[in-house]
Amino acid sequence: MFKISGYSRFLTPAQFVLFNLALGIGHFLVLLNTGAYLPMLPYVTGSMDEGLPYVVWGQSDYFTALGCAFLFARPLMKRFGPKVTVIASFLLFSFASLGALFVVHNLILFTSFRVVQGFAAGLGIIPSFFLLLEYYKTERQPTATALWGLAVFIPFSVGPALGGWFAYVLGDWRLLFFASFLISLLIAGILWGLLADWEDVIDRSYPILDQSLTFGLFFASALMLQEFFDVGLLSDLSSRFQELWGMLFLTLTGFALFQIRNARSKNPLFSFSLFSHRNFGVGTLLFCLSFMLLQGGIVQYIIRFQLVEGYTAWHVGLLFMPLFIFSKPFSLLTQNRIQNGWDPRIPASLSLLAIALNFWWISSYLRPATWELLLLPQLLLAPRSAPSFRP
Repeated sequence: MFKISGYSRFLTPAQFVLFNLALGIGHFLVLLNTGAYLPMLPYVTGSMDEGLPYVVWGQSDYFTALGCAFLFARPLMKRFGPKVTVIASFLLFSFASLGALFVVHNLILFTSFRVVQGFAAGLGIIPSFFLLLEYYKTERQPTATALWGLAVFIPFSVGPALGGWFAYVLGDWRLLFFASFLISLLIAGILWGLLADWEDVIDRSYPILDQSLTFGLFFASALMLQEFFDVGLLSDLSSRFQELWGMLFLTLTGFALFQIRNARSKNPLFSFSLFSHRNFGVGTLLFCLSFMLLQGGIVQYIIRFQLVEGYTAWHVGLLFMPLFIFSKPFSLLTQNRIQNGWDPRIPASLSLLAIALNFWWISSYLRPATWELLLLPQLLLAPRSAPSFRP
């Protein structure tokens, strides 16, 4: 018989269930703001009275900030502990969501709040995993890892459908940000109440200021590189040369200063020595490249199915439901077989092959393609998407 007390280290059964729900929903929410925002882009374009190539900055910059924040989450956990880091990240995410609501007609301010949103999302993801493990008994921690993985992957697949529902069915894309504000604020309050008596093990002597300055250089350089591509998207890298060269110069200068400062630090923010191992370096490069191509392809056809084929955001989002329904069971099955001796390179290679066939299948359709025809390739994508991107 299932007993919650057999899983929890410190909390009562009721508190433990609430703790899992709060972390799971919070984790789901911050990642939902990536997938759900995509089908909303044509609607955001209309609200801002800006061109789509400008409005997409809110998505690309969100991802950049989210990825960069992973580097800074570890120093914050060492200095303040995972509990404080997670609660602070949800409060910051709530503030950014509310701020975005008030500036929906100003592209620069709205994009800035999306950057803060992404940064807050990235700060909370890794510490939430450590916090989850902390409250599970050692022998039950694989269950915590599985639940955390579930909260990671589902938002990317169900997000487009929820985003389409907000934008088309409910008729107001801004409801996503209003819901994000309320829910993240509520989650921060629940976690603070549940964990108020728990003191994290922290290192008060950890040089957080030094790490902050190093990270600031990296973060500014990464954002500048993203702006280089954002502006390059407008000009196809064939005009606005003075702007582009200036951004590229600032990017390279920033990364050079980061590398100098990081190499001299006793607590480097990032260790490049890992890439001296050939398998790790090549594997990481291929992992990033394949993920970039998959996400880039998904972004393209979420937008183009609306602007070229004429489908609503809701119908485009529903195309991803097979990914939501089938991907996680296949991922869990693959993980189980790998633990029992399967070579992980085989399912990973098959997954990438299936993804390539999926995009080739979509590209073969003549316009206009019916919704049912566009749905069929997703059945091929769903079983294969998860294993390729498991670390």
